Parts: sequence; C-alpha cells; structure tokens
Amino acid sequence: MDFVIKILRPGLKERAEAPIHSYWVVDLILKIEFFNKEIRDILTYYLDFYNTVSPFDTIEDRNSYQLKTVKEITDKYGYIDSKINLTPLEYVCTILELFSICEKRNEGAYMFKNLLQMLIDYADNKVDYMHVLKAAQPGF
Repeated sequence: MDFVIKILRPGLKERAEAPIHSYWVVDLILKIEFFNKEIRDILTYYLDFYNTVSPFDTIEDRNSYQLKTVKEITDKYGYIDSKINLTPLEYVCTILELFSICEKRNEGAYMFKNLLQMLIDYADNKVDYMHVLKAAQPGF
C-alpha cells in the first residue's frame, strides 16, 4: 500500500529520485522565516487532516486516489512560492497529504505526525532547527 513519489530536476542527465524528508523539511524551515503564520497554518491544517483521514483500504483505493487538499492550500497560499522556493508548495502539500494517509496504515507509526508537530513547534520558537532536522531522520 505504500507509494513512492519521485522528483525529476531539469536537465538531460537528471534521473527521477525519491526525495528524502530533509528536502521538504528544509524548504518549510526557510519559508517559516518569511511566512511564519502561513506555514504554521498549513502545518496545523495537515496535522488536523492527519488526525481525521483514513488510510487506503485497497491498492485500487490508493491507485485511484485524487488529492483532496493540495488545490485548496495552493490557491490560498500560492504566493509563498514567490519569495523562497526549494520545492514548490504544490509538491510539499502533496507529500503532506499522502504521508498523512500512508502513516495511518501502520499502527504505532508516528514519525511523520511528530515531524509535523516539530515543525509547528519550530514556527512557535519552541525548538531550534537542529531538533527539526533530527526529527526528519529515519529512526527518530
């Protein structure tokens, strides 16, 4: 039931790769510096989404899934991409939506949910960036 999202950078010699958590986490850390309230709102939105969403029941459900949150968030906060943009907001929202669903598939899984909370804590100046980056590493 897992999925793999790959990114393809521009260039003839580039190959599609599955990005590590650090890519979108660092992007959000940087965006928080310019758009703290907006990014905090987005992270809170996805934490609420995480708490209410159900996992995929079948492979067919996963394969036919249509994103539910990305357009709403990018329509409302799309201007964030104009200031600093390592990864487009659309990509980040896609990751946040799909990881929310996927982690719910495994009872006792918590890394992604904890990472969302850690990013909110960072936006609230409760933790520093090193805590956030550590939380983005496997096995945290």
